[in-house]
Amino acid sequence: GATVKLQLIAAASKSRNEAQTDVRDYCVTTDANGKWRCDIAPPDLKEFYIQLSHSEYAADTFYNFHSSSQTPPPSLESLRNEAAVLKMRKGLSVDGKVCNQQGTPVAGAVLNVNRGKVTTDANGRFHFAQAKPDKMFLQIEADGYALSPQVLNMVSNMTAVEFRLERGQTIRGRLVDEANKPVAGAFVSADIGTADFRTSWVFTETDSKGRFVWKNAPPGKTPFGFGKIGYQYVRRRPLEPSDQEQVIVMRKPLLVRGRVTVAETGQPISLFKVVPGLSGKSSPHWDRNSTFTFHQGRYEFAFSEPDRINLIQIEADGYQHAISRPIQDSEKEIALDFALKKGKEITGIVYSPDNKPLPDVE
Repeated sequence: GATVKLQLIAAASKSRNEAQTDVRDYCVTTDANGKWRCDIAPPDLKEFYIQLSHSEYAADTFYNFHSSSQTPPPSLESLRNEAAVLKMRKGLSVDGKVCNQQGTPVAGAVLNVNRGKVTTDANGRFHFAQAKPDKMFLQIEADGYALSPQVLNMVSNMTAVEFRLERGQTIRGRLVDEANKPVAGAFVSADIGTADFRTSWVFTETDSKGRFVWKNAPPGKTPFGFGKIGYQYVRRRPLEPSDQEQVIVMRKPLLVRGRVTVAETGQPISLFKVVPGLSGKSSPHWDRNSTFTFHQGRYEFAFSEPDRINLIQIEADGYQHAISRPIQDSEKEIALDFALKKGKEITGIVYSPDNKPLPDVE
């Protein structure tokens, strides 16, 4: 009855025309003997991530993804030979009750905990048993009540806990662009939490008129975030309960475009990469996870994060890298051309500690 969630990453395709055969968020349930099987793994499997969850056991983090996994990751060979053993620890349990401020039980309240959900019964009571011996963040949702973030210090033989919810308050907002036209379909998130833990909670999208309403807001100011493709993100905008609609302006992203050519000939470079970065105090910070590949000597790149001094780096095989000047967020839309000089080849051999050449090192 344990759930095994798999992320299976294939080796990179050698041709741009070949489709990747990655398997994402594939879930399978263990049988009575704790065994599971996945028959759709890519034949050229390169990396894997495994997450375990069970209602009575502590949910483990992804093997091969976070260092806090409870047991070492299995080898690819042991997985293919059906010899891999993954161990889960018995989870700590806690019982509790959710009430309003007067002590009346709140039935149907949802506790989001450990990547799962628990719902209170008719008497406002709940039970879960998959916690680790550590601080555990949870948030409580119930119609008509303010979203309530909580932190529990999980230990063995815990006494029952009780949470009391406040009445929810209403925040109304409307997103518009710089021409005061509504921005529909933008995500709306609230930055919620306690002094120990905070998280961004996406709870709705704006409607066709750019509006959103949150009726379960806590008292006081809550930082909000807003985003949509084609606009700059709005980060940590404080909003508070009010009868008045609060207007948020979404601005267009900083757009950088230009040509990339061979310095010696002026010919366009057929294949190159654009790596975005930030100007730092001592050295640039490059975001390689956001790298894009372009063709035929032309590129166009949008920066969606506001209030930053941006950079771009141009990379092409056989050429020296080129780095832009610092680009201010206020520049809105600019053209930057690059002429790359031929690079010099550097070769080498990577050896293991016992002085043997190592293949497939990146």
